[in-house]
This record gives sequence, C-alpha cells and structure tokens, in this order.
Amino acid sequence: MADIITTVLGFFRILFGFLLLLFIPGFAISFIFFPRVRDISLIERMVLSCVISIGSTLCVILFLDLFLGVDP
Repeated sequence: MADIITTVLGFFRILFGFLLLLFIPGFAISFIFFPRVRDISLIERMVLSCVISIGSTLCVILFLDLFLGVDP
C-alpha cells in the first residue's frame, strides 16, 4: 500500500513540476502580451506558453549562472 501511495505522489510531483516549470510562467506572460481571450486561440496560447516558458527558464538559468554565480 505504501508503494502505491509513493508512486501516485511521485507522479503528481512530476506533473506539478512540469506545469510550474514549463507551462504556467509562459501562460502568464502570454496573457501580458495578449490580454483578451479572443486575441489568440486556446491552442495557440498553450503552444506559445510552452515556448515562452522554455525560453524564460533558460534565460533565468543563464542569469543565475553568469551574473549571480549560482552553480546550476
């Protein structure tokens, strides 16, 4: 029983980590650039949010490494 709970919690940890790292920041930024819901379609917003999230994550990691000296 403990293995099942550990497996399920591990799955949710991976899912929420994926969402927090590779979707939600770009989704928020896409609402900054396209504030109205009808500006772009939902599929375009989801694809754009994934691309923006990946780019912003890379920029944050480079900033931390080069300017602040934090070893990623």
